[in-house]
Amino acid sequence: MTPVRSDFPTAIPKPGDSCFGLGVTAFLAPVLLVYAPLSMAIILPAGVVIALLPGLLRRRLALRFDAATTALLIAFVAIAAASYLWAYQPTSTIEKLPRTTLTVAMGLLFIASAAALESGGGKRVATALVAGIAVAFVALALERLLGGAFLPRDINGGGKNAFLNLFNRPLSVLSIMVWPAAAHICRNKPVAGGGLIALAFFGSLFFPTAAATLALIAGAVASLLTFFAPRAGTALTAAIVAGTVLFAPAIERNLPPPKTLFEEAGIPRSSYHRLIIWRFANEKIDERPILGWGFNQSRIIPGNKTMIDKFEDALPLHPHNAAFQWRLELGLLGALLGAGLFVAALERARRCANARVARSAATGAIAAAFTIAMLSFGAWQTWWISSLFLVAGFCVAVCGGKEPSDSG
Repeated sequence: MTPVRSDFPTAIPKPGDSCFGLGVTAFLAPVLLVYAPLSMAIILPAGVVIALLPGLLRRRLALRFDAATTALLIAFVAIAAASYLWAYQPTSTIEKLPRTTLTVAMGLLFIASAAALESGGGKRVATALVAGIAVAFVALALERLLGGAFLPRDINGGGKNAFLNLFNRPLSVLSIMVWPAAAHICRNKPVAGGGLIALAFFGSLFFPTAAATLALIAGAVASLLTFFAPRAGTALTAAIVAGTVLFAPAIERNLPPPKTLFEEAGIPRSSYHRLIIWRFANEKIDERPILGWGFNQSRIIPGNKTMIDKFEDALPLHPHNAAFQWRLELGLLGALLGAGLFVAALERARRCANARVARSAATGAIAAAFTIAMLSFGAWQTWWISSLFLVAGFCVAVCGGKEPSDSG
């Protein structure tokens, strides 16, 4: 009797493998996201250390940096530092700048280490990522069914389902992270890969996190476009992304007043508050349209604590929209750099992905990340930037690794 052969054990990263550090990070990141999303700020530098340490010890460290994205990120940090000269409150710029600079440096190293993986390494990293996401999904399902039974935090006094709001961060990042995992699964089982995205989508409906649901929809549309028309799909996605970032103020000005949309169109109160924030941010952009108010100034900008309505202040901490925050704090140049980063990432996915499915999945991840960036979180939050770099590294390892390419 011939024993059934399984390739799974050989696909798991082992100590000594060049991909071991990335594999450990790929497994741990989605699991820790569920219970400690802010830990991504620690997971990123830790992942860099364990990914680079074997090469450093063997004195065989070969990193591959992408010229366009590296230049854009360095320019972002440079203009953020220069804004100290005209910032509304320079001390706020100085307080945040070192941490953001270090995070960008760690992110570039993480992506470069993923790009330098040996042949087959990406497949092992992908296996670890799929396993980590599976554990994360099981944990989310248990928490939803049991009402937060395993949450290591006090959720009493916040209402029957208050604990559900604690999963906004995990679900938002997982809506981006599932794409490289789906690309790996699709290599052998296309239906199962699509099923992972569908599972993430329907699972998100059981939590009050519309941003994650919208991100999965946007990712699916961009992914399908790029799968069937790689060049046209990438160009259209890039045009939508760049146009949204560059013309966000003009788009907001042409919307009906937030109060009208709230009372007559019946939009959710959370959406109403975002529209109020964006209107206020737009007014402040008009006051300093070229250079902006300075890096990390949103939280202290004049008038930000003014109550616009019963529960809504004008600008709580940040605009909940990267396009507005780049424009508000770093002016027109900040918006151009932000748009350029997304476009450069899309072009890299088109050029460097090792197969049609990988290319479309990487595009889906970028579109999902863009959607979350336009609806949630501060543009400079360390855990959020770290999460994006982690997903970028996973995409490079899984979708751009040295694997056989198809004709797409």
